[in-house]
Amino acid sequence: MTFTSIHEGDFKKLFDEKYMQLYHFAFDYLKNEDECRDIVSEVFTTIWRRREHLDKKNINSYLYLCVRNKCIDRLRQQKRFHKMEKEYPLLFTDIDDEEWKLKEERIALMQTELRKMSDRTHEVLRERYLNDRSYKEIAALMGITVDGVSKILTRAFSHLRKTCNAKNREK
Repeated sequence: MTFTSIHEGDFKKLFDEKYMQLYHFAFDYLKNEDECRDIVSEVFTTIWRRREHLDKKNINSYLYLCVRNKCIDRLRQQKRFHKMEKEYPLLFTDIDDEEWKLKEERIALMQTELRKMSDRTHEVLRERYLNDRSYKEIAALMGITVDGVSKILTRAFSHLRKTCNAKNREK
């Protein structure tokens, strides 16, 4: 028998029987009541829409699998958000026009200085900060030592700090 044969009343019974169980299952992952309610509701909405394509015998497994997958997706989103918030705090703060102008000038200065750096330094910076590779991965990729990667990054940031600080003192 397929899920198609379940009428609205049967679906409501399934919802009433499983909602709290799925909510607690989601809460084990997320620890957030609102998010758990949202996810369980989304799953039941999906079940209702796909009722013609689901097998009634496997509906319990399907419910738990959907809730688990949505929780994992939500955790991944949160992790990316927190990482972004940590790496780019300026995106999450209020800044007035004067501060923006100063930040833009500093970014322009840094871009100018970055263009002056060697291709090797560019590659190390790109792999570390754009591709999120470890020092060890960069070293293996570029055929240099981990210490070499560290020295390249140290020199690059030292140069950027010195240039930006000197420019700030001029103002």
